[in-house]
Amino acid sequence: MVRSTFMERSRGSSAAHEVLDGIQASLPAELFADSRDEGGAPLLLVAACRSQGHAVEGTFLAALAERLALPAQRVIEIAAFCDGIMADQEAITLCRGVTCSLHRAETLHGHLKDSLRTLGPEREYHEVFCLSQCEFGPSVMHGNRIWVTRARRVVEDGRAWRDEDSGPVSLTDTSRPVAD
Repeated sequence: MVRSTFMERSRGSSAAHEVLDGIQASLPAELFADSRDEGGAPLLLVAACRSQGHAVEGTFLAALAERLALPAQRVIEIAAFCDGIMADQEAITLCRGVTCSLHRAETLHGHLKDSLRTLGPEREYHEVFCLSQCEFGPSVMHGNRIWVTRARRVVEDGRAWRDEDSGPVSLTDTSRPVAD
């Protein structure tokens, strides 16, 4: 009985890894090179899994967490962020500040846009100067949650401007400074 249960888990895990291999092969290889912390691999791989209808649970969750070298709870948080992006048509805010740009924000944002394009109508994107996550960017914001690439996690946006019912400074708006 114990051996049979172990073999079932192995088969499930193997199948999950095979699915992940296929999904990962459809994404740009540079995301999974040594610089995966900067490339946005966790966000893009989880988004690709969710867009293909894979539930992030059980053996699939374990395989995904292992593949990304992240705790399962962190992968669940990333999946919830991706689900939020896919569930509504609210604008997605992309940080294009200096630090984020130095860490390949344009590449991450391009791959994210490509992934979301397959889900339906064109999305609205706002490119902004700063999301105040410079130390760990590039960053992507949806609602009040921010994916912070080099921290490899999703954080709540608690900046003061959120309380003032305003927003981040657009790249084309030079009338006011960035509020932190």
